[in-house]
Amino acid sequence: MRGRARKSAERIRNGDVERRNRTHKSPHYALARAGEPIIERHRAGPSYRQVLLKRDVEVFLSLLPEWSELSKGIQAVLLTAGDPKYLGWYQTGAVAVCAWDRDISGLWTRRFVDRHQDVLGRLEVETEPRDGQTVFVDWEERSVKAYQLMHVLLPEIGLHHDQMAKRTRNESSRGKQYSSHYASEHGEAIWNAYLDAFDW
Repeated sequence: MRGRARKSAERIRNGDVERRNRTHKSPHYALARAGEPIIERHRAGPSYRQVLLKRDVEVFLSLLPEWSELSKGIQAVLLTAGDPKYLGWYQTGAVAVCAWDRDISGLWTRRFVDRHQDVLGRLEVETEPRDGQTVFVDWEERSVKAYQLMHVLLPEIGLHHDQMAKRTRNESSRGKQYSSHYASEHGEAIWNAYLDAFDW
């Protein structure tokens, strides 16, 4: 499993690739009590659907090694409304996974498919090139769920961890070095645990 610097949507809409970086503020969320972050599931919005359930997130987080270190500063995990620009995001106190398109399968950029060949193969997602720039990606609900948890939520948690380390200037947090090490050290074990926990 390889981490990415950002999980921005690269789906084709009306012939255009959507903007990559999220700049507007997150929706309000309640402050978490001490301990585990709260999990909020919001309405998906028009033309989107929430594939993930709160229970899916709870189970997935329970699989993560060194969770007490990785989760520092996370008050909430949000399943937010769909956004044509983003698959997920983080900011201080929160990480989020955006709702998926109601039509699960669709056109994505060739760049996205090329970068994620290994991931798509592992998730048994079939792809069909349509032209030089676009590829039809034939997602299923279970592959979307695995992608959102393993390749959107987990990297956003890592990026949040890095951001917290920078804010506090706390070397013990280990920041990006910790996040990269975590992905390489635990990626395969997390995937194997995922297969068992989600009856893949």
